[in-house]
Order: sequence, then C-alpha cells, then structure tokens
Amino acid sequence: MSTSSRKVGVATPQLQPYSFGRRPDGRYTVIPYESTSQTEIEQLALTAEAYGLQYDVTSTFGKWRIEIHYNYNWAGGSGDPTTEMIEKWESIPLKTEKSILTGINPLTLAVLNAGNGFQLDLIRRFIDGNSMEDLIEVDASTGDVSFTPPASVTDDNAIKILRYYFDGQRTVPFTVPSLKHTRIVNSSFISPATVPSVATLYSTPGLISNFYIPSGILVQLPVNDTTLIQPLVSPSGGLGALRLTFGYAWLRSAPEVSQINDFKWSLSETFEYGLWGLDLFSGRIPDVTL
Repeated sequence: MSTSSRKVGVATPQLQPYSFGRRPDGRYTVIPYESTSQTEIEQLALTAEAYGLQYDVTSTFGKWRIEIHYNYNWAGGSGDPTTEMIEKWESIPLKTEKSILTGINPLTLAVLNAGNGFQLDLIRRFIDGNSMEDLIEVDASTGDVSFTPPASVTDDNAIKILRYYFDGQRTVPFTVPSLKHTRIVNSSFISPATVPSVATLYSTPGLISNFYIPSGILVQLPVNDTTLIQPLVSPSGGLGALRLTFGYAWLRSAPEVSQINDFKWSLSETFEYGLWGLDLFSGRIPDVTL
C-alpha cells in the first residue's frame, strides 16, 4: 500500500497537497490538482476561468497539473472572503497657499494679537477698491518713488503685510495635515453602504475612536483642536447677534475605488485637516460643544 500523500496515475483530477499564506495584498490559497487526462484538467481551467480565478496549467510526461489561486484563505480556517481586508494608514501632508492677508503667519498673528485685526480688513477693502499704483508717491523735485500706505492703516505689521502684497508676495505656502486610509478588500465587501459619498467632518478624538488610527502617524495639532470658534457676523441690526461656527476637524473624502485583480478591490480615502465652517457639513463625531 502506498503511503504517499500525492495521488497520481488516474484520469479523475486528484487534489494534491495545497498551500496558503499571506502576501502584501492579502491572504491566498493555491489548490493543485493532477490528472493523466488533459481534457479533465482543461475542464477545471474553464471552471476557474468562469469564476475569475487565476490558475496555472503545466504538462509533464503523461501527467497534467493545474494550480488554482484563491485570493483569500480558502483552506486555513478563515475561508469567508468578506472577512479578508488589508488596512493601511499613511500621513501625507498637502502643500497649499493662502493669501498673506488671511493665512496664519507671523505678521498676521502679530496684528491679531495686538487687537488690530480690523487693519487687515481695511487693507482688503483698499485692495478691492483701488489700484496698487495708488500706493506710490513720486517726489516731483527728485523723481524718487516711495511706498505710502493708506492713512487708515497704522499698525506696523499690517503696513509690512501691505508692502509684501505690493511687491508681489501675495500668498504664503504651508502644509495641511492629511491622512490616507487604504483598504484592500474582497469583492464581496463592496456595496453602496460601505462607500460613503457625503463629505463629513470628524474631530480628532472622533476620528481616532471611529477608525482606530495608529497614534504614531498623527502629526502635532493645534492646542485648541476641540474648541469651536464663533465670530460675530452681525453685532446689531435686524439679524441681531448672528454668529457662524468654525471648528478644527478632518474632512473625509469619498473613497477612490479601484479593482487591483480578480476579487480584490482597493478603497482609498483621505482625511484633510483644517478649520471648517461646521454649518456647511454634516457635523462632527463626537460633537464638540461650546
């Protein structure tokens, strides 16, 4: 009696010792069959083809062999493809620019900290209603050209900002914290319920608790991360004391969905950190109260 675990020498395809494991795109199983019949092996190949499975067929002296590849652990005790998922988090800062009149930089901070934020509004109004040439004065006797700010702009740092704007430095670059969340899943996982398309804001605590983000990839964030900001829009008049509500939060994008091979899909979404108007989005999780 043969004690070999390999079954050969018959036309009916015989299951051979299989293998399973895990690759960067998830678990896999390789199921081999051997037969003396080319027709039988080709029939298995057609079946694998119909199910979209990867397979390899080889012929040797008097034998045919097919190896069918499953993109999940078919034989290792966790054969439900809906449970297969590879998850990856990355921190990818985005580079953007803001006007030197609105972006947070040492000069605007100095103006704001001195209680002279209205000076920035005066500069914006001047720019909207005037030409930059109005800031130039020419000495008729010498021909010298000098820069002269509007009389209403008196804060030294505000004057510096206007001079930079006049000289062409009108924006300042800065980086925006951004997280990229990628999931490699089986096709059984894909459904409309798992692909959100509505832009949603999350506080940092809410993002961590909802998505279990590794703490090592979070960048240092503002100390007032969970503080809401409510600037007064209309201090008087018919609207009364109307306030807008802003808060630091992560804006979640709709995921990019792509097929990377048979039965395997990649869902990639981003979370962009910033100061957002909360009335324009569907709230924050958990809610941050005043």
